[in-house]
Amino acid sequence: MSRLTRRRFFPIILFIVSLVAAFFAIRMLYGEPQIDRSILSGTPCAIPCWQGITPGVTTYGDALKVLQGNAYVKQGSVEQAGGAASGGATWEWTIPSQRVLPRLTWSDGIVQEITLGLPFELRAQEMIDRFGQPEGLIASPGGQPEAWYWIIDLYYPQLGAEFKAYTAEFANTLGPATEIDVAVLFQKIPLKDRISQEFVKADVIEHRVSLLRTWAGFGDLFEIYYQDQNELFIPTKPR
Repeated sequence: MSRLTRRRFFPIILFIVSLVAAFFAIRMLYGEPQIDRSILSGTPCAIPCWQGITPGVTTYGDALKVLQGNAYVKQGSVEQAGGAASGGATWEWTIPSQRVLPRLTWSDGIVQEITLGLPFELRAQEMIDRFGQPEGLIASPGGQPEAWYWIIDLYYPQLGAEFKAYTAEFANTLGPATEIDVAVLFQKIPLKDRISQEFVKADVIEHRVSLLRTWAGFGDLFEIYYQDQNELFIPTKPR
């Protein structure tokens, strides 16, 4: 390389080195974003407790204090709606979740449910390795006609937990690598009581219960659990 060429490339190299140095300086100053994996580790408490908040036990005031001082929660992101009798709160992670905004709800001043849009990658096999086989599952349609997929609710009522798996677009397979993007924590109750707790309308509850299946392994949903796709849609009543 000639002296002239080196002179031309020197400012570029100096600029790149400066960028790299600035990047590492920012990381040292602000630290790595915190990722909450506590539902897997059981620290500081095991499900259905999350970060010291336990459905059926923790008051909404104490829960809000936990959120506002938690290292995994983005500062200033906690938003509250409702009052002591009935309400809820949403927040953002320091690293965004893929599917849903995390939230909790309460009634009579006590937290009833915690929904965690997971900010880390969790696969179906890892979930089963950690918690065992689910007691039951229910599949339902998701997405839009031009980009549809299936949502599979995997129930662990004896643990007070429910995990939501999402198939790939245009796919019917629930496999070991299927994404688990949402965890819902609640008081430990029988499975059918949990399904009734999730919905208000009697016809929706009846339909969901009819779709409940015991765990039979990974594979095509319509070879293992259901006869056809129409089975998963709520029948429309004639007017």
